[in-house]
Amino acid sequence: MFSPKIKTNLFKTVSSIEDFFILFGLSLSILTIISTIVIRQLSVYDWIWNFEFLVHNSWAYELAIYSMLLSTFFGISKAYRKKSHITLDIFQSYIEKKFHIKIDFVKYIVLMLFNIFLLFLGIYWTNFVFNSGQLSPDLSMPMWIVYAILPLTCIFSILNLILNLLNK
Repeated sequence: MFSPKIKTNLFKTVSSIEDFFILFGLSLSILTIISTIVIRQLSVYDWIWNFEFLVHNSWAYELAIYSMLLSTFFGISKAYRKKSHITLDIFQSYIEKKFHIKIDFVKYIVLMLFNIFLLFLGIYWTNFVFNSGQLSPDLSMPMWIVYAILPLTCIFSILNLILNLLNK
């Protein structure tokens, strides 16, 4: 159906996009955590920053949460690609080798159906939050961007599951 070169190029493209989002999310969260620690350590007393200078760094915590969310969900997609996601391999030791491919096929189909369900649910949530105009409390960032992480990573997860099925 697909030539091996097309599958390889598609696999590499999806892989590099996922790696970018994972590294971006992790580096952003590490930088915000370090900056939060530095801000807290520079102050002799925490109340000086909070009450005297009116400097609150809750934006750093919010940014760290969002970036960890981004890297976690893209990490799930990458785990599908590397075939290192949690599986039920306990049954495969009791079943003949010729049935392993069929079991893997059923496993990938179930995971794809679950990700398709999450994709539509994520699109619904993102659309709802987009129409509500909700903003994040400290960063004043539109919350639909945060909610859009779920459908975006579901698309990458489905692509990785399809690529794994094609490689069987």
